[in-house]
Amino acid sequence: MDNQSISGKRGITAASAFAGMAIAGASVNMASGQGTDRVRIGLIGCGGRGTGAVGDAMSADPAVTICGVSDLFKSQAKEAAGRFAKQFKDRCQIKPDNVFWGFDAYRKLAAMDLDYVVMAAPPVFRPYHLRACIEAGKSVFMEKPVAVDPAGARSVIASARIADEKGLCITCGTQRRHASDYKATMEQIHQGAIGELVGGQCYWNGGGIWYRDVVDGMSELEWQCHNWYHFTWLSGDQLVEQHVHNIDIMNWCFGGPPAKFLAMGSRQTRDYSRQARDAAIKLNGNDRKARQYEGDLYCHIGTEMTYPNGARVLSMGRHAPKSTNRVNERIVGDKGSSDCCNSIVDHKGEKIWSFNGKGTEGRTEEHAVLIEGMKNKKPVNEGRRIAESTLTAIGCRMSAFTGREISWDWLLNSSKLDYLPPELEKQLKPGPGIFHEVAVPGQTKLI
Repeated sequence: MDNQSISGKRGITAASAFAGMAIAGASVNMASGQGTDRVRIGLIGCGGRGTGAVGDAMSADPAVTICGVSDLFKSQAKEAAGRFAKQFKDRCQIKPDNVFWGFDAYRKLAAMDLDYVVMAAPPVFRPYHLRACIEAGKSVFMEKPVAVDPAGARSVIASARIADEKGLCITCGTQRRHASDYKATMEQIHQGAIGELVGGQCYWNGGGIWYRDVVDGMSELEWQCHNWYHFTWLSGDQLVEQHVHNIDIMNWCFGGPPAKFLAMGSRQTRDYSRQARDAAIKLNGNDRKARQYEGDLYCHIGTEMTYPNGARVLSMGRHAPKSTNRVNERIVGDKGSSDCCNSIVDHKGEKIWSFNGKGTEGRTEEHAVLIEGMKNKKPVNEGRRIAESTLTAIGCRMSAFTGREISWDWLLNSSKLDYLPPELEKQLKPGPGIFHEVAVPGQTKLI
């Protein structure tokens, strides 16, 4: 469903704090910095990751209270509100009028009196949700990825710029950036422990994914959103949805995105034919759309990412049942190599350095950083960084889908790929689905 690319020497800037800036548009005074003032949050996207992220926020600071939820589906919004009431008791202050559902539910949530919003709806909607929250003066925690196409990534970069102007915080769900072992190891790499970076590898090789049945009363489009992972326009494909974690680590190592991408991949082992046929019959009374209902994701994509210094990194993403799983990273320098999270060895395999501290997973810390920035009026903004890592994964996918080498500059500045233009986003409502053909390298156009 997607195809594009870009080349460039623009480096990624790390998330930075802006000391002394007033939090423009913030809805509550959090000046004490002692964790005693209420931190009011709302949730957009009440699936497993969204409700999990609310739990992470609750763990990050005892002052956090959940005050509103929104989701495309009424059942999920109400279920999340009920679960929070039982799980967090007095820290759940969700009134019945603050449980929203439908395609425009996020706008109602963004209009609430909140300090920050947790965003975890399907990735295609992230740029629009972010824009609405920033325009409403809310800080944001957003799950990765933050876009599915170059147009969406550019929108996120623009919203991050506005957040800077307003003094708002943005953090994101690339938790390795906040994990203590990754941070300590990366500090060693950046200080030259393995010398000049000359190459690397990153992997997200896993099994299959879930496929959800039709719920009575769903339209075709609602069912697609219910099964969002299977459609590139909703999820971005497996590279963008999951492998972005590992790609982000490579960008962290090099201080920015690759200059160009050359990828290959195909669709072979994904077989949801039985489930797709059942869904087609339930939604349309026949199985004529069964093939489309299987989605359009590739099974595997391998990419050579070339960074501005000439170093080449192998990116490998795959979903295949009963296959060997591998989810990790490795960076190589002219003096040694590292797993990016725990140890550094020389080229003979002798250990140079290892992390001996207490490891943190990072999911709680990414909320703690946001809350600290708001309370101390030193906003942290990871918006551009995650947009660029997301766009890196998009570039890999686009190269594989089209069979074309892509440059970063073209991808960032010239690609016209936009799966959900503003006029369509405003008109989304229950109805027909949006289907794209499976990409064919050499035939699918680079847009």
